[in-house]
Amino acid sequence: MRFHSLHRVVLFGLVALALMANGKRPIAAAQLAPPASPKVALSASPTSAQAGQQVTLTWSSTKATSVTLEPSVGGVAAQGSTTVRLSQSTTYTVTATGPGGSARASAQVIITPAPPAAKVQGPSREEFPSDEQQMRGLDEQIQEIKSDALRMSAELSQLEEKLLYPSGTQVAIFVGLAKGDRMRLDAVRLQIDGELVAHYIYSAKELEALRKGGVQRIYVGNVATGDHKLDVLVDGKLEGGADFNRTAQFTFRKEVKPKLVGLTLAGPGSGNNPIALGEW
Repeated sequence: MRFHSLHRVVLFGLVALALMANGKRPIAAAQLAPPASPKVALSASPTSAQAGQQVTLTWSSTKATSVTLEPSVGGVAAQGSTTVRLSQSTTYTVTATGPGGSARASAQVIITPAPPAAKVQGPSREEFPSDEQQMRGLDEQIQEIKSDALRMSAELSQLEEKLLYPSGTQVAIFVGLAKGDRMRLDAVRLQIDGELVAHYIYSAKELEALRKGGVQRIYVGNVATGDHKLDVLVDGKLEGGADFNRTAQFTFRKEVKPKLVGLTLAGPGSGNNPIALGEW
C-alpha cells in the first residue's frame, strides 16, 4: 500500500514538472547589429591652378581599415594631406574600406596652361653708345655734380654767415694791395678793441692773387654798435729782401647794418700810404 502511494507521489511530481515546463515561453535569440559603413571626404586647394603649380589634397575617413588615393598616390593614412603638381586636369578619388563596406569621395583639379614667358630682346648694336659718347656723357655729369656742389657750398656758407653773424652785429674786414705794389706781404695781424681777432700768413699763390687785384676777407665777426678801435700790424719784405713792418691804428663806427672795412696795403717807397682804411 505504501509502495503504491509513493509511486503515485513520484508520478504526480513528474506530471507537474512536465506541465510547468510546457507553460514557459521559449527565449528568443539575441539579434546582432551589422557593422557601420565607413565614411570619407576629399578636397583640393586650389581647385583650379596653372600647370606646374602646387595643389594640396586633403582627406579624412572614419570606420575604415584601409584608405587609398588615386591616381598615382596609393595607400594613405586614415586622414592627412599631400601636395601634387599637375600638367593636366585630374580627378582624384579616395576609397575607404572597412568591415561595413567601402566609401568613395572625389575632387577635381582644373589645370590651365601657364602663360608664355616674356621674350627679352637685348638692344641692337646701334643702341649701344660708343666709348667716346659714354666718356663725354660721364664728363658732363661730373661737371654738373661739381657745379651743384659749389653752389650748395656757397649757399651753406651764406646761411652759416647769416646765422653766426647777424646784420646788427656783423663786421667784416678785407685786405688788398695798392695797385702796382710789388712788396712781398708775409703776414697781417688785426686787433679790435685790444683783442687779437686775426693773424694770417700768406702763401706765394695768395700774394700773387692780391697783386693781380684780388681782395681777401681776413676777418668776419660780431661787435656791438658804437665806436671801436682797430689795430693793424703788417709784416713783409721789400724787393731787395729786407724785412719791414708797419703798424696803424684806426677807429670805426658800427651801425645797426653790417660793417665792411677795407685795408689797402703798400710797401715803403711806393708813394702810397702803407696802411689805408676805407669803408665799403
